[in-house]
Amino acid sequence: MPELLRTGVERIAYKAKGFATGKTVTAYIWSPTLVKSLEQALTELEDGIYYLDYNFSTEGSHIGIFYEDGVPQTFTTFRVTDIESMIKRFTLTRILAAPRALELLAKSVGHYYRGQVGTTIVMARFAGNPTDVQLFATYYYPDGSVWMEDQEMIPVGVSGLYSHDFLIPADVPQGVYKVKFRAVKSIAAQELIDNFTQADGVPVNWTIFDGVWNVVNNILKQTASGYAYLHWSDPLSVQWSDYSFETMVKADTDVTNFLFGVMARYMSRTKAYVFYYSKYRNMLCLDKGTSSVKETPKTLVYNQLYKFKIELVGPIVKCYLDDTLEFEWMDLDPLLAGTATLYCAGPTSFDDVKITIPAQEYQEFEITDFKIDDTIKDMVDELETGEKPLQKAYFEV
Repeated sequence: MPELLRTGVERIAYKAKGFATGKTVTAYIWSPTLVKSLEQALTELEDGIYYLDYNFSTEGSHIGIFYEDGVPQTFTTFRVTDIESMIKRFTLTRILAAPRALELLAKSVGHYYRGQVGTTIVMARFAGNPTDVQLFATYYYPDGSVWMEDQEMIPVGVSGLYSHDFLIPADVPQGVYKVKFRAVKSIAAQELIDNFTQADGVPVNWTIFDGVWNVVNNILKQTASGYAYLHWSDPLSVQWSDYSFETMVKADTDVTNFLFGVMARYMSRTKAYVFYYSKYRNMLCLDKGTSSVKETPKTLVYNQLYKFKIELVGPIVKCYLDDTLEFEWMDLDPLLAGTATLYCAGPTSFDDVKITIPAQEYQEFEITDFKIDDTIKDMVDELETGEKPLQKAYFEV
């Protein structure tokens, strides 16, 4: 936890992922009493470093969330302790990046000779799964100047895996070269609606995980007595990150333990946000996996329709009952992506499902390096004669 040794104006430094420049970086700061500040605009200093001079007017723990181009990226807590009035005015605070949905794993051979063909390989993953992206590589000489810019990498036949081959001329400098990879993943806006107007039978847009589910007279009904789950069946739904998910739902029997709700960013029962009502506890609840996050006393009755909605934007989770905001929570270790799931225990009816996915664009950067040495022929000559050819001194930058 960054510690500020005085109240008053302090300087916060923020590093964009991959030192990306030209970003619109903003922040909100919550006071120790959870009063939210107005939107704060950060100023770019140089090379992807942005700063904010913020007035910490009270002692205690402040929460900060930082946005790049309107998308929440990074969070931290600042502990303000006014114990040294003469401490320097500005404190540089390092902000640790939150987990990223899009990530790159870069690999190069690491050691090349002049005259060879080099190869770089990158795996792109979204929420831990291989994914298709646009991927570009920029190569830098040992002195930091650009050698080759925005070289498009080519898919190699396996989803998420890309490579780039490049010829190493015989006269390029020796030393350590760097490669900066830039990936772009675009997600088109979608609105998915299921009013269950199909013929009676197994629902066509869903995959049953547990329970007995059937469409009856344009209503999705679950009739088993135990816990039951049903996932949206599109295999790409596991890569959904920011979206809203809503449904109309009612308990069909007045048993003491009926339960119903929705799950979002579902990857498994222990990796999902769960918004639900428990009749047994008379509680409206938000869980992360099997751990309780928030709850409030509520009495819902059987055979009455309720609208459940969960909305996800970055680390922010919002839950609505009949269009009234019940919970808002910022997850400091957020789940990155996952599908939409209907959830219940006991006979339950669902209808009017709507999943709204806004247009999204993700960018990610990664840097690796490799060495270029003498040509293989020069190295063989050196081994045979014991002398290095002229102007072949090896160096690193």
